[in-house]
Amino acid sequence: MNNKHSAEDIAPPTEPDFVVDTHNGVSEVNKFRISIGEQHASKTANRDIVSVEEPLQINLIWQDSDNESQEKEFTITMRTPGNDPQLAIGLLNSEGIISRAEHIVSATHQDNGEQQSANQIDVELAAGIVPDWGQYQRHLTMQSSCGICGKTSLQSLELKSPPKLDADPAWLDINTVLALSDSMRKQQVQFQKTGGVHAVGLFSEDGELVLLKEDVGRHNAMDKLIGASLYLPATQQSSKRVVVLSGRISFELVQKALMASFPVIVAVGAPSSLAISVAQRFNITLIGFVSGKGFNVYHGGWRLKGV
Repeated sequence: MNNKHSAEDIAPPTEPDFVVDTHNGVSEVNKFRISIGEQHASKTANRDIVSVEEPLQINLIWQDSDNESQEKEFTITMRTPGNDPQLAIGLLNSEGIISRAEHIVSATHQDNGEQQSANQIDVELAAGIVPDWGQYQRHLTMQSSCGICGKTSLQSLELKSPPKLDADPAWLDINTVLALSDSMRKQQVQFQKTGGVHAVGLFSEDGELVLLKEDVGRHNAMDKLIGASLYLPATQQSSKRVVVLSGRISFELVQKALMASFPVIVAVGAPSSLAISVAQRFNITLIGFVSGKGFNVYHGGWRLKGV
């Protein structure tokens, strides 16, 4: 078999056009598919759908001790456009600045007539909610896969005063766990289009899908879900909820789940050592490598029933 092919065999004749549809969080692009055969390489031109990734600047507005309005940039994160208010609110919850929907007056995109305004959002905090900038100063841009960069210690998490999780035993059936990843995958619309996004789903203790969010950044998907969950009706605000991840379990995702009072984390991938440490410290049920045939329990097996 001869796999040696010249650059002329596979080089595209022109640069592909790039057409962006940010309303749906996807872009349509030209591409060339290269197939390696027995004797030569073939080239086929067609279209592809990819996920959009753009920066979002989050600004905070609050009232100081003199009742004067203050405004300051909180952070810039790379994300898939869509659900930006939920992302910003979820991030503030994860950082310990807010803990419920009533702490937010509004979360709106800037309206300055410029194209870039869609990538800036102003979050107004309720009276009495004042950011501790000494603790939350964040000027560095976060990359799509980094999460809350540098905050990888249990000590920093303790300072946020995380909520106490539901401690009831034996309420999550193992058969419910087995079905979670497949149930979420069927609803991952953007992943089915692009294959390029992470997903986070929120399920009831009976395995009913309550919320699902997708984004190029796994931490953004979690923030969007947390932000949306704060506005769920009281009937869906149970302390017995399960968050499902489409990938691995990192420290930042566990700490976000903790700050949102999610007692169970289920993922199709593996946890990191620090993720396990957080689960052990704060009594989170941590489940990895879930499939229809089984799963690994790294901590909190006492919440499971049917074992």
